[in-house]
Amino acid sequence: MHATPTPLPLRRAALVQLCAGVLVLLGCVLAPRPGAAVLLIPVVVGHAGALPAGHFAVLRPGWLAGSLLVRSEGEVPVMALVRGGFVPIAAPSWLCGSPAPTGNSR
Repeated sequence: MHATPTPLPLRRAALVQLCAGVLVLLGCVLAPRPGAAVLLIPVVVGHAGALPAGHFAVLRPGWLAGSLLVRSEGEVPVMALVRGGFVPIAAPSWLCGSPAPTGNSR
C-alpha cells in the first residue's frame, strides 16, 4: 500500500498551529511575573534606558552588556520598559541569589 501525501493546506495549518503553540509556551516562560526577578536587556547596546520610578529593586548587572537583573515590586510595567529602551525577560530564581528575608525566623 502506498500512503497518500498530506495536502499542502493541511501542512500549512499544522505548521501555523505548531508555531502558535511554541510562541504561547515561550510567552509563558519568558513573561515577567509580579514580584519576580526580571532581566532587562537594553535594545541598543551601551544605551541604558530609564527604569520606571519605584517599580524595581536592582539586584546586580546582568550577564549581557548593559543589562540589569532587577526584582519587580508588584506588576511589571512591560510597555513602560519597552518605551524606556529595555526588553524585559523573566529571570530564573537561581540567577537572583538568595531570597529576601521574610522576618519569620524560628
